[in-house]
Amino acid sequence: MDTSENSKVRRNLTALVEFSRVVNESLDLNFILNNVLFTCMGKFLATKGLIVLKTDGNFQLKSSKGISEDVLKKFPQISLNGELTEDKSLQSFLKESRLQAFEKINSSDECLGFICLGEKLNQTPYTDDDREFLKTILNISATAIQNSKVIEEVKRVNRKLDSRI
Repeated sequence: MDTSENSKVRRNLTALVEFSRVVNESLDLNFILNNVLFTCMGKFLATKGLIVLKTDGNFQLKSSKGISEDVLKKFPQISLNGELTEDKSLQSFLKESRLQAFEKINSSDECLGFICLGEKLNQTPYTDDDREFLKTILNISATAIQNSKVIEEVKRVNRKLDSRI
């Protein structure tokens, strides 16, 4: 490995460690999702992006940057039963919205949601290395997202119990 590649790998590892520290310190889901989206958009110089999470039995758009409200209103209902990559309404939305990179956010036992990123500022396609780095960011994020959702559920149950007393 040459020196420039060593430097790139070192920068990427440092960025991942810092990203992990930031997202795992918070239990605020919006803070986590905004950090994930901004980090991914910044790393890949993406012009826009969105994050969708599985909530209350369906997929819901939770965070977006650089996408107009008119486009967001067209976000389709997505079935939990089928394979995401084969959902025709989702594929149509991604194409119309010019969202090029699509990756699932997976925990150890389930799909939590997915991220979509728009074209890069330099107009280059997403490489296999880009997609691997994106998957790494999302693996780190999945833990923070799951922890946040669990804490919110505990708070909701506690409020419900408090109201009964």
